[in-house]
Amino acid sequence: MTDAAVTRRLVAILAADMVNYTGQMHADEDATIKAWHTARRDVIDPTVARHTGRIVKHTGDGFLAEFSTIAGAVRCALEMQEAFAEHKLNAKQDLVAEFRMGINLGDIVVDSDDIHGDGVNIAARLEALAEPGGICISGDVFRQIRNKLDLGYRSLGEKQVKNIAEPIVAWLIAPPGKPGYQPAEFHAANDPNIFVSRPKNKPDQTPAETSSDEISPRKRFAASLLLIILGIFGGHRYYLGHKKTGVLMTITVGGAGLWYLYDVITMLIGGDMEDKEGRKVKNWF
Repeated sequence: MTDAAVTRRLVAILAADMVNYTGQMHADEDATIKAWHTARRDVIDPTVARHTGRIVKHTGDGFLAEFSTIAGAVRCALEMQEAFAEHKLNAKQDLVAEFRMGINLGDIVVDSDDIHGDGVNIAARLEALAEPGGICISGDVFRQIRNKLDLGYRSLGEKQVKNIAEPIVAWLIAPPGKPGYQPAEFHAANDPNIFVSRPKNKPDQTPAETSSDEISPRKRFAASLLLIILGIFGGHRYYLGHKKTGVLMTITVGGAGLWYLYDVITMLIGGDMEDKEGRKVKNWF
C-alpha cells in the first residue's frame, strides 16, 4: 500500500454478518453456502447498488459497505432486513440467511482493496450489539437521521466494546417486517421517553433510607460499643493464654482488624446494606 494509493474520507459504514453462520455450516454446509450466495445475489448486491453504496468486501459470513450519505446507508439496511424477513416468512428455501447490521459514521483510510480505521471497527462492534434481523447505529448516525427518517428507536446507552478505548453510544432501529418485535420497545425520535431512563427508587424505599453516606455520632458510638462487647465475649478463646489479652480482646474479634469491623458494623447500623431484592438491613426484621 503506497502513499499515493491511500485517501481519507468521511463515510457511512455498514457492517453485516450472517447469524449463526458457524453453527449452520456445521449442520448443513451446502444449504448454508447456498443461502449466503442467494442473499448476495437477490438482496445484498442489488440493494447496496440501488442506494449508491459500494461493497468494500465480502467475507465468509458477511460484508462491509460504504455510503456517501448516512440516510442512504440506513435506508439500504432497512430495505435489506425487510427483504430477509420476507424471505424467512415465505420460506422460499430450506435455509434463509438472517443478518445483524451495524452502521457508523467515521473518518476512514481507503486503499484500492480495503478500508481501515476506528470508524470501521466501531461499525463491526455495533453489528455485534444488534439482534438477529436488527440494525444498531452509533450516536453520530442517530443524531443525523432522527429528524429525517420516521423510524422507531431504542437507546442502548453507552457500551464499552472490545478494542475501542472510549465507550460508544448505541441505538437500535426497529426493523421492518420482523415477527416478534413489540412496537412499545421503540420510540419515535420526538418521544420524550426515547432516552434511557435513570434508575428510580424502589417502592419500599423512603428518602430517609436513601440518605447520604454520613453516619451520625450516635451510630458511631453504638458501633464502637458493640465492637468492644464483641471483642470481649467473642475473642477470648483465640487469645487464651496470651499476655495482655484484655486489651487485645477489646479491639479485635478472632484476629480481624478493628477498623474493618468498625466499617462493617457502622454499615449495618446505618442501614447501608441491601439484599438482592434491594431491602435495607433494618427492614429484614
